[in-house]
Amino acid sequence: MEMEMPQVTMKEAFNVGAGLTLGNAAVNLGMRAGDAIVANAQEKGYYEYRTTVFDPVVRQDISQLWVLNRLSEMPYPFEAVKEKDDRPFLQRYLLVIVLIALMLVGQIIHNFVPALQGLGGEITIASSVVLSIIIVVFLVKKTGKAGSNTVKKQLSKAYKPELDELGRRYWLVREHVRQAVALGELTPFEGVKKLMRTDLVSLLPDSFDELDAHIFNYRQQVLNSN
Repeated sequence: MEMEMPQVTMKEAFNVGAGLTLGNAAVNLGMRAGDAIVANAQEKGYYEYRTTVFDPVVRQDISQLWVLNRLSEMPYPFEAVKEKDDRPFLQRYLLVIVLIALMLVGQIIHNFVPALQGLGGEITIASSVVLSIIIVVFLVKKTGKAGSNTVKKQLSKAYKPELDELGRRYWLVREHVRQAVALGELTPFEGVKKLMRTDLVSLLPDSFDELDAHIFNYRQQVLNSN
């Protein structure tokens, strides 16, 4: 008889000892990540990419299936997080715009207000100097960032394709589980076990105790939202 999952913890359901991780359990079920992933497990970029793009989705899926006995339909989530500046154009370049305006004002004063010709020249020169410094700093930062991005891109070739492929394969299983549970062809508990057999879940560093804590927090969020 399948158990009603909200009444038990994952640790109790799978009858595991303290400290056992999902990765250990996945290996015990006969699945493990590829050697290429394991070999790069110490790289900072690997951890950052996995923990920001993949781990939260896996935790959310397992928690949702355990608490609600279903998985929600959603778009493919495994896209790398890209940093971007969402500030309006004027806010980002306000100082540059002000300096250009001061240069124009200084030039106008210098050319058309003889009594303030000296002041106009000083405004123009001062604005030009500050603007030149800003341009130099911008170019230096841009060059450094481009070089840094090139290095990161080269390093990411060691792990990103493998993680992306594991994400794609996990999503195939996840969508099968979602539909099969909805149709009654799988119980939620069977669905959780299928997710745990995927290579992506085997990379999750959480112990069963830690995952039970995530599930508890998810259940509280569901209760508080009702």
